[in-house]
Amino acid sequence: MSTSVRVTAKGVFKVPNPTISDEEQVLIDAAKNDAASSGSRFRRDLLLNESDWTQVADSALADTKKTEWATYRTSLRNLPSHANWPNLEDEDWPTKPS
Repeated sequence: MSTSVRVTAKGVFKVPNPTISDEEQVLIDAAKNDAASSGSRFRRDLLLNESDWTQVADSALADTKKTEWATYRTSLRNLPSHANWPNLEDEDWPTKPS
């Protein structure tokens, strides 16, 4: 068993690192994946909500810009099928139209 060093006001101590079973590691990995998925979904949903205005009938956008925004929004909705989901890098996110 490996050990770690813990420093406290009372001194420096070596403490054993806990052993994690394969089953426990699967649960830990699943929890990390769930947290990452929740965070990515929250960001994606926020970006979709912020761009809702671009798709309303009385939007001041030209048709070409409206199409750019629609494509962007489709890319956002498709993110859960991305190969890196839910651990997306910045370059995995679609670029917001200007």
